[in-house]
Amino acid sequence: MNKQRNDNKKRKSRSKTPQPIAPLPMKSRKRARQVTSAFHKHTRLQNEAMKCNDVELAKYHEREIEKIGGRQAYQAASVLSVKHFSTSKWVLSSLRKLGFLKLGRQDNNKSLSLLEIGAINNELIEAGIRSKIDSNKTRINVRAIDVQSQHPGIEEMDFFNLPDPHHVKKSDNVVFDVIVCSMVINCVPTPEQRGQMLSKIRRHMNSEALLFLTLPLTCLVHSKYIDRDSFRKLLNVLGYQLIEEKESPKVAFYILKLAQNSSPSLEKHSLGEKHVCQKLSVIKRGKKYRVDFGIVISSNSSH
Repeated sequence: MNKQRNDNKKRKSRSKTPQPIAPLPMKSRKRARQVTSAFHKHTRLQNEAMKCNDVELAKYHEREIEKIGGRQAYQAASVLSVKHFSTSKWVLSSLRKLGFLKLGRQDNNKSLSLLEIGAINNELIEAGIRSKIDSNKTRINVRAIDVQSQHPGIEEMDFFNLPDPHHVKKSDNVVFDVIVCSMVINCVPTPEQRGQMLSKIRRHMNSEALLFLTLPLTCLVHSKYIDRDSFRKLLNVLGYQLIEEKESPKVAFYILKLAQNSSPSLEKHSLGEKHVCQKLSVIKRGKKYRVDFGIVISSNSSH
């Protein structure tokens, strides 16, 4: 009898144990890679099915996304990935090197506006807070957004819903000195939407602004449709000028600014450049080119 009472007490105590509201942090890098790959694959196929009005196939891929834990699992995988590389450290050190952050601030009104697209942590937000405390540093006003915020300081917003500067009366909070788009472009579902994102980013940059752009190196190395050279050409067509480029074993890094006296237009570029940008064409064949990543720029998105 006493044993039965003890068992009942144990069961009750276990039932009262609070369950975590948020998913547990992902610890396996292998699992993170599997989740990321599956999420990208089924998101792309779901969008293709929706384009063809194949509702059943779209629902199938939606279920497959849910099986891996949905967007929450994907974001957990992203958090694990960035632990091995700090975007904020790269951005801040580059800004110092390029003279955007100067010690011994003389103009108390001087500040830097920064937009982080697809923010998954608050490192740049905290850097902005610290800059306002230290009178010797240039103030950084950080606006961080993501489609599914993981932190109170990050606005829950789709970048595509950020009002264009010419649609608002006051552009103080939609035009920036620095835009950070780290490991985001590869998460956009379709090639056309990726082109639209890169074009829209340009419209939110002031004339002297910098864009910090990163994407998985595999998108350029193992894609059937794009490589390093064609990606550079695409950025040029959009009116960007490359300042710095580097690679780690897993990530490609770009620092860009707006090209001087240049407006993005497909019309002024060569036939070869237009062909690279306006449609997906297989440029690499073989088993190792298994990635379907590509970017398409339409005539409308380039303006």
